[in-house]
Amino acid sequence: MADFDFDLFVIGAGSGGVRAGRMAAAMGVKVAVAEDRHLGGTCVNVGCVPKKLFVYASHYAEDFENSRGFGWTPGDAGFDWPTLRDNKTKEIERLNGIYNNLLVNSGCELIHGRATLVGPHTVAVGDKTYTAERILVAVGGWPNVPEFPGSEHVISSNEVFYLDEFPKRAIVVGGGYIAVEFAGIFAGLGAKTDLIYRGEMFLRGFDNEVREFTAEEVAKKGINLRFNTNITEIEKQEDGTLVATLTDGSTVEADAIMYATGRNPKVAGLGLEELGIEQG
Repeated sequence: MADFDFDLFVIGAGSGGVRAGRMAAAMGVKVAVAEDRHLGGTCVNVGCVPKKLFVYASHYAEDFENSRGFGWTPGDAGFDWPTLRDNKTKEIERLNGIYNNLLVNSGCELIHGRATLVGPHTVAVGDKTYTAERILVAVGGWPNVPEFPGSEHVISSNEVFYLDEFPKRAIVVGGGYIAVEFAGIFAGLGAKTDLIYRGEMFLRGFDNEVREFTAEEVAKKGINLRFNTNITEIEKQEDGTLVATLTDGSTVEADAIMYATGRNPKVAGLGLEELGIEQG
């Protein structure tokens, strides 16, 4: 019988990897979990959790105004982006610590670094190699941004939570619920916002009445909906302004352009091709 360093080696400490590692360790399996970024994966770090915090923040301006009908006289309220951004980061760091404790306390060995497959039962992390009877690749996804002239100037959900400055003008590209939510976040926090989608109506796959009603409500929030169009080119001016050229030939200026156009499996760099494993 082969002698391995671990019974199970998990690459990726997101929701799937953490759960698999913990449950296996609870059954007496010798487990290692490798992660080269923050613990908790997309949802905890650049997905559900920080997005919800931003959604909550974006509603306050509306709540302040609505309070007048209930007898309140709110004073002049101002929004401070660094406070929201940094308090969000503190909360995420707290959750990272919880995930660390969940793994370690369950008996998993946590290895910090980028793991690469170098054989059917071998993983390299930095200058060290580990062997395992079974290897689980649980690396999740990565934002998909199409390549076009100027695409290097856009941001995705990876960067939007850490912007140095909050944009006065924002463009969100995409037609899924993530794009719609972020358009609402930008607009709610005070940015002049455009939502661009290549199709006739966003939220494809949802009930048509829901889609149409949502479009009406989103427009009421002051978000400029641009359907049946897309960005063909982005030019960055000397003052940092981003000028997006659309398929109809018109241009839109912005301080930030976010692409919420789906995610791809994050398997590049793991060594799958070298091992003859096709990427799905």
